[in-house]
Amino acid sequence: MPHASLSSDGLVVSLTVDQQTTRFHAIWLRDNALDEATKSSSNGQRLIALRDIDSTTYISHAQVSAEALQVTFMPEQKTVSFPLHWLAAHAYDKPQTSSKGWLPHSQSLWDSSLMGQLPVADFDAVSSSPAALQTWLADIARFGFAKLNGGPIKAGALTQVVDLFGHLRETNYGRIFEVRVEEKPTNLAFTGLALQAHTDNPYRDPVPTIQVLYCLESSAPGGDNVLVDGFNAARQLQQLNPHGFDLLSRYCARFE
Repeated sequence: MPHASLSSDGLVVSLTVDQQTTRFHAIWLRDNALDEATKSSSNGQRLIALRDIDSTTYISHAQVSAEALQVTFMPEQKTVSFPLHWLAAHAYDKPQTSSKGWLPHSQSLWDSSLMGQLPVADFDAVSSSPAALQTWLADIARFGFAKLNGGPIKAGALTQVVDLFGHLRETNYGRIFEVRVEEKPTNLAFTGLALQAHTDNPYRDPVPTIQVLYCLESSAPGGDNVLVDGFNAARQLQQLNPHGFDLLSRYCARFE
């Protein structure tokens, strides 16, 4: 059974659930109260500012059930309930276990064995089905990339893909960087030469988030795409050469 206890001054409540104890400060709980006078019930946006909260706020009473923690704030004499699952998701009083080379649980490392099960979606499906779009975007977050087949073959079609989930960020190349073969190229992208594995625009601030490569027409043989999981490469380096990984993770690289 969950248990709650108050500090002698009422400034901190300690909540114990499944033998794990987490502290919450009174002023933080009041600032994040979920009642309709503090947050809009229709959109969740805040209705008060921190300056509206009495700086002497403390908790006079705390009671916990199987589902929620109920506290009374003084001097307001205001009682608010916090679902235990919400408190667990927003707890800040917990050890930071992240170390160099950590990855979120939602991310998957991959190698060439992924070839038989590439994350692929259909343009018409993601355009008409929110569930299909969610699955496709989840694959991008999980693997760092995903394919999209069946898109329209017309100028500017790339923007229709971007409009499904965000907006275009314009650069010095313009809204869209058009890759084509030129007789006197000023960029390797304007040649038929193969490009080695690389990361585009890491020198930008902010760096690109999602990059969309959209093929309208390929008039020459070849054109295979090569993708590398940089996180997997870093993980393998960490395992094979811990000292080298430590050096690279401690010193900033200058992008040129």
